[in-house]
Amino acid sequence: MSSTEGLLWLVACVAAVYAAAYFLPRSGRAARLGLRVEGLPVVVRSSRLAAQLESFGRSHRRALRLVGDASVVAGAALGALGLAFLHYNLLQLLTKSPVASPVVPLVPGWTVGIDALPFFAAAVLVALFPHEFMHALVAAAEGVPVKSAGAFLLLLFPGGFVELDESALPQLSARAQARVFAAGSAANALVFLLAVVAASTLVYPAGVRVAGTLPGAPASSVLAPGDVIVEVSGVPTRTVSEFVAALSSHKPGEQVWVVVLRGSRVVNLSVTLASRPGEPGRPM
Repeated sequence: MSSTEGLLWLVACVAAVYAAAYFLPRSGRAARLGLRVEGLPVVVRSSRLAAQLESFGRSHRRALRLVGDASVVAGAALGALGLAFLHYNLLQLLTKSPVASPVVPLVPGWTVGIDALPFFAAAVLVALFPHEFMHALVAAAEGVPVKSAGAFLLLLFPGGFVELDESALPQLSARAQARVFAAGSAANALVFLLAVVAASTLVYPAGVRVAGTLPGAPASSVLAPGDVIVEVSGVPTRTVSEFVAALSSHKPGEQVWVVVLRGSRVVNLSVTLASRPGEPGRPM
């Protein structure tokens, strides 16, 4: 299945969910399913799921409080590390250091190809459910009622949510509130670490995927979005760092041979390197 076909299947599935959400209320089944349309999102609320989360949180109060304390410490440390990296990287960008890493938001159809949308939606789903459910578990361990929990679909983006009794939160101590607020981000960090371990164990990188090219650049007439660059002038480029290292041995204006995977074909291409905008000495 091509990326375009996958995107069409995704859009068709989303359209089917929205159609069901609009037509089921007429048959009286929506209330039993907890399904309704709230503006743009299609929401499924489950009181049973909320009760299960609250029961688990109250039954494992001591362990979840320890998790909450660890989340506060980890959140503070990771926040400080993130700010330090952003400031250091900004300094490198301002001084045009070769080790600078441009920070670009991932927006399907803008900074990455629209064919990345299904993967982006899956990433949002994986990020939101552990985040919200961990909030609920730690909140329940602190005695905060979980009013509802469920899933939603906002256009093409799925996710999960929990609704806490917000009137009970201000009654908690500052430490308990910090546990509840930090738990979601800690869950995301844990999911990220597990994904890294799984990817490093199960996935072997093949090359660097081309998301797009700058209009007018020499590569724009040679490379196509979706190409996977596996070699530059005989040097394997399995990862982005290997790709950057391979380019750093050349200068703007030089011609290099690039091996790419284009669909099921292996293609050899000749590409003339251009200068990076604002950095005439660095090739791209």
